[in-house]
Amino acid sequence: MSGVDLYFAVAELKHLEGKRIARVRKTDSGIFLFKIGSEELLFQPGLRLHLTRQVLQGSLCLQ
Repeated sequence: MSGVDLYFAVAELKHLEGKRIARVRKTDSGIFLFKIGSEELLFQPGLRLHLTRQVLQGSLCLQ
């Protein structure tokens, strides 16, 4: 992700500031899913960071 990409991702996620992360999952393909409030944040290191409604298969809960 470039600095510009990160700038817009942070702006998109501003409404989540101060909310609690309820769960973190990691898929077999290395994608992290964060449950924040009633929303789910998808993070693929170095590639993408965004909200999602899609349910991904093959995820593990991290403790």
